[in-house]
Amino acid sequence: MWIPVVVCAVFYSLIAGAAWWRPQGTRMFLGFFFIVCGLGINATFTILTPEDYVHMADNAYLSLSRDFFNGPFAAHPVLFMVPVIVFETVVGVCLLMRGRPVKVALVAVTMFLIAVTLIGIEELANPILALVTGALATRPAERSFSDVVRGARQEKT
Repeated sequence: MWIPVVVCAVFYSLIAGAAWWRPQGTRMFLGFFFIVCGLGINATFTILTPEDYVHMADNAYLSLSRDFFNGPFAAHPVLFMVPVIVFETVVGVCLLMRGRPVKVALVAVTMFLIAVTLIGIEELANPILALVTGALATRPAERSFSDVVRGARQEKT
């Protein structure tokens, strides 16, 4: 049970180090990370085995989380997962932009990560990533992913 928490904590700590060293690149990495989480992981599991999500809160430290996942969520996991998939995908795309959409996405992700921590013990590493996204929200987001790609193309010519 603790191995996934430790692995996530190490991974998120590496992201924290990268954010300190290269905040714009880390933000863009997080954009792709959330797109992959939304469309690649959560969409796939929601389509193939939505019942797997019902057990997410089995080790929850709040009875509210267990009651929700064993009650309304268990009855309609797809209904509850589709908004999560959309959120992660939209936030991921916004993180690849510049300016205000980035700031809004970073604040939304920070709140999302804190809220998801309440699901259960497996999510205990999320506050590390929430600190990273919160810190990135204070940094300027002057370049989008397309700006970076265009700049790389112009340097080659």
